[in-house]
Amino acid sequence: MAYRAETATDRCGSLCEPGATLTAVAHKVGYGSPFALSTAFKRERGISPARYRDACG
Repeated sequence: MAYRAETATDRCGSLCEPGATLTAVAHKVGYGSPFALSTAFKRERGISPARYRDACG
């Protein structure tokens, strides 16, 4: 069984909430800025937070 530590980007489900800003989500999951979250998110997920949000529906 493989184990993978939960990362902050794993806790970004609130990106799909209506009206949620990247700044608010970044602070909620422990990033100091939306730029830092965006960079980490894209590195770990392969897509930008904006594209992830678009895919939420």
